Amino acid sequence: MNRVQRLLSFNLKRNRSRRGLSQMALAEKSRVSPGYIGDIERGKKFPSAAVLDRLAAALEVQVSSLFLEEDEESSRPDVYDVLFQVKEALRNRFDSEVGEIFRRYIEGLPLVPLDDRTSGRNPEPDSPDIEEQDNKNEPEP
Repeated sequence: MNRVQRLLSFNLKRNRSRRGLSQMALAEKSRVSPGYIGDIERGKKFPSAAVLDRLAAALEVQVSSLFLEEDEESSRPDVYDVLFQVKEALRNRFDSEVGEIFRRYIEGLPLVPLDDRTSGRNPEPDSPDIEEQDNKNEPEP
């Protein structure tokens, strides 16, 4: 394996791992067979420019970053890692808020809009609930 293949192998594997992708997931995103990705990561195959472009797009990196020396890569901030972490944090928060809404729905509790929950304000009661309460106080005909 020559130096360029070693760099590609190392960087492809590192970027895939950082994004939490298996070889299969990367293969699906890049339209490349999982076996071919394994061969690239082991330095047995070298991809065409078109395949490199698809791999980089699937990993959300520049093609050139697949050929950086380790010290070149680590000396600059990795914007993609920061964005990935922000995306994951937002997704986790969204998932927990959606889970809370479903839990409240299942338990029959009032569904509080997310904006009202975060601002500390009490939500206005829905008009159908107010009408139901008003009807309870009225004598039936």
